[in-house]
Amino acid sequence: MTELELTDCDTQINQLKEKVHAFEALKRQLVLKLDFFNLLFETLASPVFIKDQNGVYTGCNKAFEALFGKKRDEIVGKTAHDLWPAHLADKYQEMDNTLFEQGGIQQYEDLVRDADGNERQVIFDKALYYNEDQCIGGLIGAVTDISYRTRAEAALKISQEKFKKISSMANDAIIQMNQDGRITFWNESAQKIFGYTWDEVEDKNLHSLLTPERYHLMFENGFERFKTSGGGQAIGKTLELTALKKDGTEFEIELSLSAYCEHGQWQSVGIVRDISERKKIEREKELLIKNLKTALDEIKTLKGIVPICSSCKKIRDDKGFWKHVETYIQEHSQAEFSHGICPDCSRKLYPDFHTDNEKQ
Repeated sequence: MTELELTDCDTQINQLKEKVHAFEALKRQLVLKLDFFNLLFETLASPVFIKDQNGVYTGCNKAFEALFGKKRDEIVGKTAHDLWPAHLADKYQEMDNTLFEQGGIQQYEDLVRDADGNERQVIFDKALYYNEDQCIGGLIGAVTDISYRTRAEAALKISQEKFKKISSMANDAIIQMNQDGRITFWNESAQKIFGYTWDEVEDKNLHSLLTPERYHLMFENGFERFKTSGGGQAIGKTLELTALKKDGTEFEIELSLSAYCEHGQWQSVGIVRDISERKKIEREKELLIKNLKTALDEIKTLKGIVPICSSCKKIRDDKGFWKHVETYIQEHSQAEFSHGICPDCSRKLYPDFHTDNEKQ
């Protein structure tokens, strides 16, 4: 072998060594990535499973084992019909077949039977994976337990139905307003009191629709605080205000206002009572009391024992002074005197006049 040929061999050997080193480095990187993905796969909180095109489980993570109470070797190599009740397995196979036919990503809600034998509402997210020859290798699926959410939604629905039932029976208007100032709830009593149907008020600005114009600026000034913190001068209080009916009539109301936060946005609920008739009666009562007081002030009466002199007929007042009967009565009543003379006194004072008259 010539020197040139030896040199070419050395070069080729060095190149092969470099390729081997590069391959080893790539292999180490792949092993590290594989270890990382295996670790990620195992530590995912969501149950994850892998199936081949025949519907046979080829892998799963620890969360999947925990959800169903089965070891991995009890799952791998089995089909859905080997592991789950027929009514569930039939649905799983049907959805898997659809995914294999249509490709892409699949998401749907269904039931699973957990380790305790309870059926839970879950969301399945599935996608196909492909081999190096771009042929379908199988599918990967993730399970999201929404049974708690479903129960919460059901409880919320029941609560909402109760609220609607109670509010429909209430005599007071119940009105809800969002942080944009628009009406989002309106019960039957609100329709009776204000004259608007739900269709007429839905998503309408509450203040411009139901409050007199003179109040608008005051509401606008306080509304910015409500939108940011749910606070305001009227929140948590009961106020007497004036409102507008559909026909433009102003009437007096009693408003109790509260606020709560829903999905990061402040909502307010107002309970409105029509107090126009009550206020009318109160004003009439106040006027009657005022008139009675005026009448009582104008009426003076004599009561009790009045100390009077048996000789001169003077009367002793509360301060111990003796006063003529005329003076005392005038001070203690509305009576006024006109003076004359009775026949007996006339005879006594003017005997001559009576003697002459009697002779005639």
